[in-house]
Amino acid sequence: MKHFTPFILTLFIIFFSSCNNDDKAIRKTAQGYLDAMGNYQIEAAEPYATEETRNQTLRFVKENILPKTDTNYINSNRPASITLGEITYTTDTTATIAFHKSTPIKEDDGTLDLVKRNNQWQAQVIINVPSILRPVEPISDSTMKKKIVSITRTDSVPKLGIHQ
Repeated sequence: MKHFTPFILTLFIIFFSSCNNDDKAIRKTAQGYLDAMGNYQIEAAEPYATEETRNQTLRFVKENILPKTDTNYINSNRPASITLGEITYTTDTTATIAFHKSTPIKEDDGTLDLVKRNNQWQAQVIINVPSILRPVEPISDSTMKKKIVSITRTDSVPKLGIHQ
């Protein structure tokens, strides 16, 4: 039992120090992402975001929302001040952090989802972009050159047993 107690104590210390490292990484990522987004600096938020967030959410904001937002409004709504709150771990690789955002125009509370990928915490913010607003994929030459394989004439369609 004498040797068992230091072993348990060592495991306990290692566990809590690893949680502390994750807490620091989550706070650093969340602060960087939220500061950038709160101050309308989309490019500055990209290093803190997952690939999906960069390709879908940040791209949509950059291409569709910011160009339509009044510059005077943006300037009057800066600087944003972000205060981070409690971290909630949902799994070993997912967490949520509460935050409070304060700008000259308004105050808001929210949460930010984060995921751990390749031993690095990243912001995960996926918005459902309506399909009508998604960029259209260009049609390739090979698609245009496909031949029609079969044509069915309407007079060759069998009757479905409907009597008149």
